[in-house]
Amino acid sequence: MEITCPACNKDGQTEAACSRCGCDLTALRAVVNAAAAAMLAARATLGRTDWSEALDQAQISWQLLHTANAARIAFFAAAALGDTPAALLWRQRTAKE
Repeated sequence: MEITCPACNKDGQTEAACSRCGCDLTALRAVVNAAAAAMLAARATLGRTDWSEALDQAQISWQLLHTANAARIAFFAAAALGDTPAALLWRQRTAKE
């Protein structure tokens, strides 16, 4: 997965260190990978209609990396649980990302 170097903002970094400034990207890559793993788990639990677990996993992903996909899954899961205030919050977050 490509990331942006937080030190020099070079896009498309795929290695352990930034190709422009040499910044160590391993910790950032670990966070991005953990967010992606939580998203996969959220999608899988949606398929099983386990709304509560889908919401939990989407929230974990969101805490690590604010993405529209995490917000969308959280919105859907909160709505399925009948939690209107949470669904509205996640809808707002979806629009921002």
